[in-house]
Amino acid sequence: MKYNLEIVRAYYVQQGLPEPVFEYAFIPGRKFRGDICWPEQRLCLEVQGGLWLPVSGHKSGVSIKRDHEKQNLAVLNDWRILYCEPKEVCMLETVNMLKKAMGL
Repeated sequence: MKYNLEIVRAYYVQQGLPEPVFEYAFIPGRKFRGDICWPEQRLCLEVQGGLWLPVSGHKSGVSIKRDHEKQNLAVLNDWRILYCEPKEVCMLETVNMLKKAMGL
C-alpha cells in the first residue's frame, strides 16, 4: 500500500466526504475486501497498484478472474466499485468522482 490511511481519511473528510472504512469486507461470507469503502453508500474505491509494471498480480489470469468474481459479487450485492491508481487517491479529481457517485 502506497498511501497513508490516516492522511487519506483526513483528506476525504476535509473535502466533505463521509469518513471511509479501509479494507472493508463488503461481500457477506467472502474474504474479498474493498480498499476504501463507504458502507452506508455501498461504494468502494479500489486502488490498483502495479498497473504499469511488466508483471503484476492484477495481470495474471488467476488474479483477473478473482477480480471479476469480486466485481460481479459486488454488483449482485448492490455495491458500486470505482477505481484509481495509488497516486490518484488524494487528488481532487478522485474526490469529485466520489462525490458524484454519492450524490454530494
